[in-house]
Amino acid sequence: MMETRADGLAKASARFLQRNAALLLLALALAGVAYLYLAVPRDGQRSITDAMRPWIGDSSGGLYLGYAGTLLIVAAQVYTAVKRSGSPTVARKLGGIAVWLDLHIALSLIGFVAVAVHAGFPFRFHADRLAQNGFAGPATWLLLITTVSGIFGRYLYRRIHLFKRAFRFWKETHLVVTFLFFLFTLIHIVEA
Repeated sequence: MMETRADGLAKASARFLQRNAALLLLALALAGVAYLYLAVPRDGQRSITDAMRPWIGDSSGGLYLGYAGTLLIVAAQVYTAVKRSGSPTVARKLGGIAVWLDLHIALSLIGFVAVAVHAGFPFRFHADRLAQNGFAGPATWLLLITTVSGIFGRYLYRRIHLFKRAFRFWKETHLVVTFLFFLFTLIHIVEA
């Protein structure tokens, strides 16, 4: 039976959505954040901030989000251990590298959101004030850089050939920034 043009287009669209679902969700989230900043009036921003207060900083909910987000990000690093196990059979027995990469991305993004809310996102997140909280500021910025670096590595590095030459050291950079994030986070947790 011959495939119609509409069937082919539907299958191609489904493949595109399947391959780029996380990137599309990220774009949607960024559009939502832009909407919050641009369209919500100041009074609305204040009421959102007031509603978020129990989940920010050193409040009990804020500490819960900070610790939970950090634990999720730590759990996401199992991917690195599986990938670097050196044995393809071990990785295959554990579900395959692709499954662990997807889990790594999902846990990292959920952890990122939890830590970002803990840091005061969206309206109490002031870059200039982060330095007043000791190692919290550098840890938050390193988390943001690590997340952007991970998104770059997952979605752009392989798709845009122009970047391959300019960013051939991406993996090493991502690992160093991730290590620094964990170091500053550990110091932030111990000093708090």
